[in-house]
Amino acid sequence: MTGFKQLQLFSDINTTICFKNSKDSELAAKNILEILPKANIVTLPIEFRDINHLLVEKGQEAVKSFLTKEDKVDKERELKGLKKDNTFEVVNCRYFPNPGPDNTEATLEAALERANILKIKKILVSSCTGKTAFKAVDLFGHTFSLIIVTHVTGFKKPDHQELAEKDRKLLLEMGAVVLTAQHAFGGVGRAFRNKTGTYQIDEVIAYTLRTFGQGTKVAIEMALMATDAGLIRTDEDVISIGGTAAGVDTALLLKPAHTQNFFDIKVKEIICKPLDF
Repeated sequence: MTGFKQLQLFSDINTTICFKNSKDSELAAKNILEILPKANIVTLPIEFRDINHLLVEKGQEAVKSFLTKEDKVDKERELKGLKKDNTFEVVNCRYFPNPGPDNTEATLEAALERANILKIKKILVSSCTGKTAFKAVDLFGHTFSLIIVTHVTGFKKPDHQELAEKDRKLLLEMGAVVLTAQHAFGGVGRAFRNKTGTYQIDEVIAYTLRTFGQGTKVAIEMALMATDAGLIRTDEDVISIGGTAAGVDTALLLKPAHTQNFFDIKVKEIICKPLDF
């Protein structure tokens, strides 16, 4: 059972995982805890090759005592990067060297991993043509409520919708929700800019958010749109996944807000994003 996606199936199970004492065991244990947060981690004493070796040398009671030793909870907390006084938490964040669609699979997997740990059920995914949407549906399955957010109709040219109607219907049949709505940062203000060359506050906000990358701007904008559409609530955290031009490369844990209450939105975690953009 070594595949990442396979381990996700057991994220809610209490289990004990035994590692050999090696230079890589601590990192491996830390990675396992990100996927299986309820796991207890124990490390074999260095003189034993494996659990069977311990059984042969010391007997059944020694194995039982080892697997149920009292300090394993403290070890788990240490490997998770948590101080005993809970003054801070260390959380993994993936940084991609460059933006773009090459990061799509890694972004979706990082979002799934964090969603399982935090028990987040609603996931927003940006998708213009549906390519990323279908990848998300395949990965997240029916355990999560997936909301696919498309470009507004007319984004590229009048009356044109980039997501084909047949793909929209297929996504709906697969259990996803598809949202096509006015972009929160690109409405009447953009019309004013196109006509007069003067930027309005919505696009000033958009350009400010792009200092973190295009995907960050998209992820926050989608959360506003989905909240206004009544698809997510302001009192339930969501994970919002955006991208740069195509695919996805950014995932954020958010507390949503309505567009009219924009300053109430809270970015709680950056799960992944590009370094260079």
